Amino acid sequence: MNTAKILIRSPRDLYKIDSHYAFHSYLVNQALTRYQNLIGKDDLGSALGICCTEVEATHFAKYPFSKIVLTDIHEANDKVKEALAKNKKMSYGIENAESLSYPDGSFDLVFCKEGLHHLARPMLGLYEMLRVCRKAVIIVEPYETWLGNILEKFNLTSV
Repeated sequence: MNTAKILIRSPRDLYKIDSHYAFHSYLVNQALTRYQNLIGKDDLGSALGICCTEVEATHFAKYPFSKIVLTDIHEANDKVKEALAKNKKMSYGIENAESLSYPDGSFDLVFCKEGLHHLARPMLGLYEMLRVCRKAVIIVEPYETWLGNILEKFNLTSV
């Protein structure tokens, strides 16, 4: 699990996506399904979501995590609060992704979808995610970002 994977889907895979929400749901489900297939367990352990929205809140609940902590820099919106109320394993915390308050190795999975490029110092955010992670960090970012360029430069991507 030490390599970055760039997933390219055929137009047929993407044809069913008819809204902004459906697109983001697709991204989250693809990433979490891949993680579940790699781990191969009924209990995926604990998960930390960085820069989370209602998309992550809704879809994380569908997977067998023992504990789910969603975070963002501000208070949860009503849709996130609604998802939290439906799932006792899920909690929410206001966190600065560049300085997480959790101890080293606190979570089996750390997940960040399209949030890293919004940070003032994204490398600090990446280091923090790696610090609090035990098994895997999943980052979903637009390809043409500083992270994609760095991964490509060091030949850490595969198609």
